[in-house]
Amino acid sequence: DGYRNTTLGTTIGLQARDNVKIDFSYRFEDAMNEYDTEKTAYDSFWDSVTEAVDARSWTERHTVRSQATIDLADGLWEQIIGVGRSDTKRRNEEEGFENPPSGFTPVDEAVSEFRGKYTQVDWQHNLYIHELYTLTLGAEWAEEKADLDSRGGGWAPAEYSARRSTTSGFVQNQFEPVKNLFLTAGLRTDRHEEFGTETTYRLAGAYLISETDTRLRASHGTGFKAPSLENLYGPDDWGPNPDLDPEKSRSWDAGIEQFFFDRHLKAELTYFENDIRNLLQWTDGQMENVGKAETYGVETGLSAKITDSLTTRVGYTYTRAKDKETNEELLRRPKDRFTLSARYSFNDKASVTLTGHHVGRRYDEVWEGWTSERVRLGSYTLLNLAASHEIRDNVTVFARTENLLREDYEEVSGYNTPGRTFYAGLQARF
Repeated sequence: DGYRNTTLGTTIGLQARDNVKIDFSYRFEDAMNEYDTEKTAYDSFWDSVTEAVDARSWTERHTVRSQATIDLADGLWEQIIGVGRSDTKRRNEEEGFENPPSGFTPVDEAVSEFRGKYTQVDWQHNLYIHELYTLTLGAEWAEEKADLDSRGGGWAPAEYSARRSTTSGFVQNQFEPVKNLFLTAGLRTDRHEEFGTETTYRLAGAYLISETDTRLRASHGTGFKAPSLENLYGPDDWGPNPDLDPEKSRSWDAGIEQFFFDRHLKAELTYFENDIRNLLQWTDGQMENVGKAETYGVETGLSAKITDSLTTRVGYTYTRAKDKETNEELLRRPKDRFTLSARYSFNDKASVTLTGHHVGRRYDEVWEGWTSERVRLGSYTLLNLAASHEIRDNVTVFARTENLLREDYEEVSGYNTPGRTFYAGLQARF
């Protein structure tokens, strides 16, 4: 099975006036992906036969955004006004049976096309009222449009068009009421055309103990995530689910950062919890809601500056993620993750970085005909190597190798991943 991706992008910035900056960005993506799937045919007595067939998916996406940043009142009032648009076209083709068994209903080629458009307008204000107090407020409007057309594959043709909009407003305060105590409080309201109005918030704080070079931090907040039109309506027969509900969450975390040896060594420890209602997850062959789910765990990290040229970091995350109604572990969420990195700088112009990732075992779901079963995916370790060198002023060459050890692993059951992969490039600034 082959894969091809072409991406082009550009960003242009213009200082129109002393207090006005205009940015424009454009990105184009064109991708083709081949994969295997299954087709099932039935005779008059509902006996069935299943055959593996080839399938292809094409995706084309155009994304554009224009943004103006305006400084007023001698830099005390900053406005950011932005307009963005993204157009996506996706086409899936699945072959039919080449030679259906005698007496069985033949299955022809299945074709589905999905066309989506996303438009967003936002206006943000940053008020620097005092060096210890910043007030941020703003508004957003977004609209989604989707058109679906599917036919063939033994199913009746289907067409669907949908649109919806979301209007949002938000406010956030960042302030330092007493020395070394930093607080943030934010509130956001989303008025969703289909799922109603939802208000979320976030509270965060950090306190620096100067005498011991210790930083204490904690946060608490809520979240709201509506399913996209693609989740609801297309482009596949089985993937979308028009009965999805929005995902809602409540989370908190608390942690500590401690520096040692004149800041040459830093240790981190964080505990986190998330309670989620109607978790959006791919299961039973399509997007579904998990009624009640929870995740909790611990993140640890240790960073060290060994010499002026060598820095290292090691991290570990332990996560428990389960469906609170069935007490089963959530799919594709490992309990254990390890990271390791080391960066060596030869001078100001050349460096090399080695990174390692270890992902522990986790559950996934495999379908056999009309039934599914949970399987356990094996753990894997990836080692990546990257290097860069500034060959002359403003010109840098870089290269990297991913999966240096050629690990054979799966992130999703039944889908292969790349072996050892090489990348190289050139970056120039004018």
